[in-house]
Amino acid sequence: MRALVLSVLLAAPALAAAQVTFTVDTETDSLDVDPGDGACATSTGACSLRAAIMETNALPGRDVVYVPPGEYGYPYLCPHSGEDPCHDFDIRGDLDLVGSGTATILGITGDMLNSRILEVHPGATVLVAGVRISGGTGWGVDGGGVLNRGVLTLREVAVVGNQTLFTGDDGGGIYNTGTLTVERSLIASNRVGHPVGGAEGNDGGGIYTTGPLRIRNSTITWNHARFEDDEHRGGDGGGVYATGNAAHVVIEHSTITRNRAGGHGSAALGGLGGGVYAEGGAAATLLNSVVAGNAPGCVESGGADCGGTVSSLGHNVLAGEGDCAASTGDVLVDSSAVFTTVLGSLGDHGGPTETYALLAGSPAIDAATCVDTDGQPVTLDQRRYVRGAPCDVGAFEFGAAPTAAESPTGGAGPVALAVAGPNPLAVSTTLVVQLRRAGSVRLAVYDVLGRVVAVLLSGEQTAGRHTVVLDAAALAPGVYFARA
Repeated sequence: MRALVLSVLLAAPALAAAQVTFTVDTETDSLDVDPGDGACATSTGACSLRAAIMETNALPGRDVVYVPPGEYGYPYLCPHSGEDPCHDFDIRGDLDLVGSGTATILGITGDMLNSRILEVHPGATVLVAGVRISGGTGWGVDGGGVLNRGVLTLREVAVVGNQTLFTGDDGGGIYNTGTLTVERSLIASNRVGHPVGGAEGNDGGGIYTTGPLRIRNSTITWNHARFEDDEHRGGDGGGVYATGNAAHVVIEHSTITRNRAGGHGSAALGGLGGGVYAEGGAAATLLNSVVAGNAPGCVESGGADCGGTVSSLGHNVLAGEGDCAASTGDVLVDSSAVFTTVLGSLGDHGGPTETYALLAGSPAIDAATCVDTDGQPVTLDQRRYVRGAPCDVGAFEFGAAPTAAESPTGGAGPVALAVAGPNPLAVSTTLVVQLRRAGSVRLAVYDVLGRVVAVLLSGEQTAGRHTVVLDAAALAPGVYFARA
């Protein structure tokens, strides 16, 4: 018997180290029957999102879970108390959770239910891409949509319509104590604080962080740290709230607008930093971003857009009233004119997540540098449209054209490639390639000298899952590499 060992590679940098790939095939939420056996299987044999995550938690290495279009809620409620596998989806190991762009992970509807959606545990390095996280509720816990205690990147993700409700519950959309990166994403319509009253408002309607946070090419809007009665103090940081010495916040090429800190009631005390608030040793810096058109709880409280330690690295569009300290290259506009001279409406202007289009003649056009805070070039906007030179301020590039040069995982072509088995092989083996979108794909097998020994796919392929067979009859014993 000839012994051949096949390794798989993807175009750098996203998933080359993937150990196992699972594709979710049911919207029904149920448990994996035997976590760690290498098979994503519920009692019915289906691969649910929960089963896939449970399986990857039990396996070594960095794994991949692909989520097709659909709505993936979790009506699964444990008959006993416990963290996993009850309620939210707990990610404990390194994982790429990759959606189709139209995959939605839902919480349980109801203000009295504790139904946070996603938790990343310490020690885990996770990419979540191409999904919508919506409807989560934290009742007695922080983070209505996402709690991150590891290293998390959200790429082309919409965190929309999540909330925390009880006294001391912060981070309506996201609560971060680890390291968080938000790229080409939308954080919108999240809230903290109970609408009925009875306690002071909480902080961080969109994002609450005590750890490093980087926001790039993203939109943060319509989030609210609030109380809506007439007696209690509203929360701070409607869009972003940072506290603690480890909370270094960098906001670049992003749009932060229409967020609100504080309550609505006539006697409510307004919170600070409708857009961004940093205190307690935290510091936020702004570069090439629109931070304007936000609101405090009441006029007297001030801090409509910025509060606490927020500084500018230049080339931002800021409200001229002075809430955000201006620097070289910043453009100051009247807060009453933000939506008549700078920004149009929030909507589908192309790309996977909603954006604010720039108005024709907007002062944000051609007012930014085309580099990030590391000095690296910025080539795409939130929609994955190509930026011009000079670039525009904010998440939207006026007059830009779309590109298919990048997928949410960071590279072109496949989002997952794996050997289904057997491996090592004697006669043949099966490979599975998962494509996020239709396009031209070439899947080839190479020997250790880099010579092509077989081409398994070539040309235009449809989106979705493709299975191909490698016939080893003509191959000598050795190690081979499959690359797409």
